[in-house]
Amino acid sequence: MAGLSTAEEFQLLENVHACANDPDSWHQTLDQIEKSCRWRIYLLELTSDGRHTGRYCNHADAADLIDYLSSISIRAGENSFEFLLREARAFFPYSRENLDPGKIKSYYGTRTKVHEFGIYPGYITLLNRNNGRIILMCCLFVSEKDDEATCRQMLPTFERLSKAISLTLDLIYRFENVNMRHMALHELLQNRSQSSFLIDTDYLIKVSTPACRELLSAGDVFATEEDRLIPLRRDVENALHSVCSDINGRVNAARLADIEPPAAPLAEQSVLLSRADDRLARVLIRSVLPAAKPIQHRSDAFILVEVREQLELPEDVNGLLKSCFDLSEKEAQLAYFLTTTGSLTATLDVLGITRNTAKTHLRRIYEKTATQSHLELSKLLHGLSGLL
Repeated sequence: MAGLSTAEEFQLLENVHACANDPDSWHQTLDQIEKSCRWRIYLLELTSDGRHTGRYCNHADAADLIDYLSSISIRAGENSFEFLLREARAFFPYSRENLDPGKIKSYYGTRTKVHEFGIYPGYITLLNRNNGRIILMCCLFVSEKDDEATCRQMLPTFERLSKAISLTLDLIYRFENVNMRHMALHELLQNRSQSSFLIDTDYLIKVSTPACRELLSAGDVFATEEDRLIPLRRDVENALHSVCSDINGRVNAARLADIEPPAAPLAEQSVLLSRADDRLARVLIRSVLPAAKPIQHRSDAFILVEVREQLELPEDVNGLLKSCFDLSEKEAQLAYFLTTTGSLTATLDVLGITRNTAKTHLRRIYEKTATQSHLELSKLLHGLSGLL
């Protein structure tokens, strides 16, 4: 390339590789390449369905190029952009003549001007197509117009830089995946004594704690089908759907924003339920997201599902039951132990009363607290515990 020595190109390649340890320096590195090579660079990270993420190129510039490529018909039912997404060979340098010989100059975009790709010599190539990501790189030599010799001259440098950028991006994605998994596993290990699942947004189980085997064998909260976690309760299913919807909303917000969106609290759902053996359990569901960057893909997120048994309550909740609902001492004790043990039989043993006596107390408890079931009473007590 004219004006670019071997030493200068080597320095650019070194700067590209350095981005593996400092992903935030990508924009600075691409600016250096543009200035040194007199190129215009478009580095597009896209989802598998062609939506631009905005990670390396601003949305407006990317939209102009995508609109332009989408207007070029290669064959019936397929345009140049679709071809690049689905069929293009990795690292093959496609020029405008490759994509649509003789027709490109006739295109005028929404801004009443021909896109730079229709004016300047240059190439566009596929760098990566896996893990739900597609990376395209377009370089235009903007100092000359319609100069085929310039294109041929810039080609070796373009090929070396495109492979270096692809390799570095692959390393970054690998590091991010490893860090994400470490974070998710750390979250899971904090709850290893409970039944805990780490799943993706398609409910595929990535890892689970040993206690999950007993939970699944009971078959009253979750089941599995081809390594997918299947909720068996409608309220649990709705809670999972809510967390997934929050993740999808974050992904869409990050794709549409030219600047990083403000941090929002992580989605978390809690469902109190009665097990098949009348024990109470709480199902906690929350998202696990990357800490260092906005989420760009659903594959960047995990969901932590915990099932906690034998819920604990502070004994002081008895005082609230007596003062707020006029329960007697024995009624308050029955409500407390029934909630903490999750079993009427166990409660009878603790209090040393008969089943008929317990039923009489329970009828009065339900009347005074305006509840109608063990589950509703338990929810009330746990709500009161939050006041202590």
